[in-house]
Amino acid sequence: MVISDTNFYGLQRATLLDIKNKKTEELLFGSRYFFFSHNILVTQRTNHTIIRILEEQLEKTITGNFQYKPFVKEGKMIFYERKARQVVIVDNSLKEIASLENVEMVRFDEELPSVSFIIDKKIYSIDLKSMKKTKWGSADQVKWMGNLKSELITLQSMNGTYHIGRYAKNNVARSIPLDMPQRFYLDSLLLSSVELKNNRYLIIPLKKERLSKKEKNEIFYTHQNHNYKNPFSQMAVYDLKNEIWKRLPNVSDEFAQQQFIDNRETILYYDPSKDTLESFINARYEQSIELDFGGRKRKIDNVHALPENFYFDPISNTMIYYKDRRWRIESIMKNISREIPFERPEYFISEVYSGLSDRPSGKVYPTNLSSKYIITDEYDLFLVDVVHVTVKRLTFGREKEMVFSIPEPTGLGRTSDSHWDKEVNIKVDLSKKILLKALNKKDYSSQLCEYDVKKSELKIREETGNRIQDIYQVGNTIVYTMESYQKPLSVYTLQNGVSTLVYQSKGVDQQELVNLKKEIIRYEVNGKKYNAALLYPAHYKANTTYPLIFNIYERKSKDILMYQIPYLFDTQGFNIMHYVYQDYFVLLPDFDYEVENVGRSISKSVDAIVEKLTTNKNIDLNRMAGVRAFIWRV
Repeated sequence: MVISDTNFYGLQRATLLDIKNKKTEELLFGSRYFFFSHNILVTQRTNHTIIRILEEQLEKTITGNFQYKPFVKEGKMIFYERKARQVVIVDNSLKEIASLENVEMVRFDEELPSVSFIIDKKIYSIDLKSMKKTKWGSADQVKWMGNLKSELITLQSMNGTYHIGRYAKNNVARSIPLDMPQRFYLDSLLLSSVELKNNRYLIIPLKKERLSKKEKNEIFYTHQNHNYKNPFSQMAVYDLKNEIWKRLPNVSDEFAQQQFIDNRETILYYDPSKDTLESFINARYEQSIELDFGGRKRKIDNVHALPENFYFDPISNTMIYYKDRRWRIESIMKNISREIPFERPEYFISEVYSGLSDRPSGKVYPTNLSSKYIITDEYDLFLVDVVHVTVKRLTFGREKEMVFSIPEPTGLGRTSDSHWDKEVNIKVDLSKKILLKALNKKDYSSQLCEYDVKKSELKIREETGNRIQDIYQVGNTIVYTMESYQKPLSVYTLQNGVSTLVYQSKGVDQQELVNLKKEIIRYEVNGKKYNAALLYPAHYKANTTYPLIFNIYERKSKDILMYQIPYLFDTQGFNIMHYVYQDYFVLLPDFDYEVENVGRSISKSVDAIVEKLTTNKNIDLNRMAGVRAFIWRV
């Protein structure tokens, strides 16, 4: 594990943590770190990249600002320097097995796997398993290229027209003119969005031509913002097998949006420019689903495009979506929509923008079981069968004010290089025990738990007064990190029921940290319970009074779950540790925000908190101030 540390004081340091042997080693600070395997670390720094085999203490340095592309299964690391036009291939013994100079273009393909490149207008590819090099032929004005299993595909610009080049392994090459639909063109700036799908389909971004000066302009009134000044790229799909367009944008598609929402060629389509509502927070659009790369189109009931508002199940062709403050399921083929029968559906309403944004409070997680999903609310997890439309509650945290959540460790989430793919949450394996973290809203203590779906059993594996942040499963060992108020990052391992500290940061100056006092004040407004974190002065004495400063902005009590250093010129405008070390009481309250009565509800919150504070004789309420400007949208 690499732990990097930067702050406003100019500190830049990095530590390599050997979890197995519980050892640490200072590293040269880099802009990025990658583990090619458990034993190979890649450090990217300005003007050079360092590759290390950790256990053998072998090291290799490559000079230049290289882009890094790993092929782990093949044991190959590829480094590409665009400005120097250089490609270097290194194996897992740090042997440089290929070095290419004067590279005009390069393309990586993880599925085949291979790297294709052009040198002196000649196209080559290297099979990264066998390292066999293939020469495909010569080509000029290549703007994009990609590999199929049996041929190489290019997009070439010839006399203002794009052509598809097809290169077979028998050195036979063909050029096919790419006939553009009327009033659409391929913008050269969008070529990075061209993709190959399913070893057959070429996804090409097209743009609608702008009106010429001779054509009549239109004046219309709209809620649109500046985003609609220039046309958006539109998805076009070319079938390489039949050499025809499979999907083309509509003539009216100027600002329409399309994205793949599964791995089975399903496209979500909507046009945000036709939005007639004033909400830019979570606007409502008329949407449709296009199956088989646009071959079959169906209107759907879902109206929101935010990723957290919907999830598509490709096996049952079912859309799971959140609309009008309710989770629903729609059968796309039957156009039948049903509400998911949660016992208390109102618990899934997000508090963002006072609950008016029509966003859910939780997420949808796919599982390893067909058509089974975990949907979370603010506190708990629920297992939903989208075929039988049934719900099983897995955790019972709301009654105890315990917030259960599925950990999504930093750097391990699902990412995609695709311009067109919708990002999804991590997949949960229900055949194994599910790791969960739980946060107690009463005092912000936390737990690390395991949930056994088969036995419907929850076990607490670890409890702490600090916030558990990231959780990783490494074989039979659980690695987790913690951080909280005045307690910087610490790393623990949990094995055979024993929790062991393997790393503890000492903060910015590497000295022992002062043990600062804090408390959570619980108060009630309009029948709802809220928290306010009260931080005591750094040099607190029981017989002395101190001034109090508020931070007034949304709900701030959870700020104590993060470690901060004192810094007056904090970019957020209010650094709590600065005032703590200046011997202020600092109050971080969660205010009540009543729709259409925001000012009044804040005033009630302040009155309720001050009444609680009167019992603390160390606070001088005559020296009390609230800090922070704010804007309310209701």
